[in-house]
Amino acid sequence: MTILYGHRGTVRIGQVEVVPLLKWTLSLISRNAQFASSLTGQWTRRVPGARDCTGTLLLHASIEHSCPLRPGQSVVLELHVDNSGENFYRVPAIVDRLSVQTDIGGGHPVGYQVEFSGDGPLTTHGILEAE
Repeated sequence: MTILYGHRGTVRIGQVEVVPLLKWTLSLISRNAQFASSLTGQWTRRVPGARDCTGTLLLHASIEHSCPLRPGQSVVLELHVDNSGENFYRVPAIVDRLSVQTDIGGGHPVGYQVEFSGDGPLTTHGILEAE
């Protein structure tokens, strides 16, 4: 069994790789609707609801690269889990929030946290494809 390690993961917007990238996350969500009726025996039941996703990107600021994203911007992100070019999520998204992080006392690099929400169906590629 081959295990994938994220240390070679990347994020692309179109053909451009987002750098310097520290980490990305993607949460796949089902907005399940709950209900109770005379047939549920006083138990709450649920039915599958609308699908959605959210995520974050953590980036370092650098002199060579400014943050390529702004709140309200619509983008299509390719979230690669490795460097094969085959295993990734393609996510149409809207940027919700951009936070700048500066650790004055610790002297750590300036960073950006980008939060996004899905804007339509995402697609999976490679081993990430649903069976």
